[in-house]
Amino acid sequence: TSNVTTGVVNVTDLVEFTITVYNNGPCNASGVYVLEALDSHLGDYTYVATTGTTYNGYTWSIGNLNAGATATLNITARVIKAGNFSNYVQIFAYGNDTNKSNNNYTLPNITAISVVDLEISKEVNVTTNIVEFGDIIKFTIAVRNNGPCDAHDVNVTEVLNPHLKLIKNETGNGYYSLTDCIWYI
Repeated sequence: TSNVTTGVVNVTDLVEFTITVYNNGPCNASGVYVLEALDSHLGDYTYVATTGTTYNGYTWSIGNLNAGATATLNITARVIKAGNFSNYVQIFAYGNDTNKSNNNYTLPNITAISVVDLEISKEVNVTTNIVEFGDIIKFTIAVRNNGPCDAHDVNVTEVLNPHLKLIKNETGNGYYSLTDCIWYI
């Protein structure tokens, strides 16, 4: 079986997978190992650590497991992208396993949501607190996404003071709507 933090997680969150192997007998098992790739081929998780045993990020080698015994592996991983992910584990051993229907397990989907850190700054070309009628004032607004994920549908509201008249606007990305007073990035 396998367990994991459930519900919605954020990109960069740590999740812990707990894998428990049971030898339902009647004999001792040898050469027992588990394939647990953390969906690394998709780049959904980054392996961080394990407790209690040896795990190489793909295979957990248990070795011998007596009849009626259990072995447990706890894996900590970091979520590295947004989306819905499942996780699959499979166990193998030498000998005649008469019930292979319980030798694999798929966790239900884990939903990871994007994490962004948007930063905005605004500068003006006026160095004094006094401007005269007819002066041209230039505002520069910069938006930065500090990540770790891409930000989508970013909009900036910029309403000019009623004492100012827009002469022109330039954007490096998107466009500014004078009607909406929104910069659609």
